[in-house]
Amino acid sequence: MEWLEIEESGTKYIVRLVERKKEIIKETYRYQSITAKKSATLTSIKADAGEKVKAVNEYVKAGDTIISGMLTKTNGEIIYMKARGRILGEVWYKVDIEYPLYYQEEMVTGKSKNVLSLYFLNKEIPLFPYKKYKQFKKQSKVLIENNFVPIKITKEKLYEVKIKDDIYTPETAILKAMDEAKKKLQEKNSNIESIKEVIVLDRKNLNSKIKVNLFISVIEDITSVTEIVPENIDN
Repeated sequence: MEWLEIEESGTKYIVRLVERKKEIIKETYRYQSITAKKSATLTSIKADAGEKVKAVNEYVKAGDTIISGMLTKTNGEIIYMKARGRILGEVWYKVDIEYPLYYQEEMVTGKSKNVLSLYFLNKEIPLFPYKKYKQFKKQSKVLIENNFVPIKITKEKLYEVKIKDDIYTPETAILKAMDEAKKKLQEKNSNIESIKEVIVLDRKNLNSKIKVNLFISVIEDITSVTEIVPENIDN
């Protein structure tokens, strides 16, 4: 079973354990077998070359041969070849994630305006009257500044924003956490084909957030290549 921890920090999530990126399998061996990269229950075996030695729905461990590049003839002679194929398996992850019960999001409306302001003794004085947005953020550029007198003129661009506040019940927060965990898991591991099942193992209320322990079952590409080194064969 793999383990992943996702911690909510404000509106961001911190992933404690980064899953391995999808590996590009390079068939560089003259003789090879297709093996399982992780322990899993096999859900699909596509053999383009080689002999299947495992079956769908069979549990395998990391390193087990699934498609063999060693074929034994009826007379006992061994034929070596380059096995090729792709295998999928059901893999299980334990995920710990924290999710806020109170969520705030700042959204830019698309409206903006340019203003000129005079600052004297840290007091802002608009040079031209204008109607402020109720909620906004701004970018400032100093046009004139005096090093001896506490005065400066700035050009500012104001962006109107709207603040969206959400208060979740623990049940809703758990559903949100499950969706976030699935999303982060797939982002960190591109070998995952699909999410099969999510089970809540445990939950804890931590004041303004909830911590959830999840058990996630996924269908994942677990294809790996292992070199075969023949014995007593002319190369």
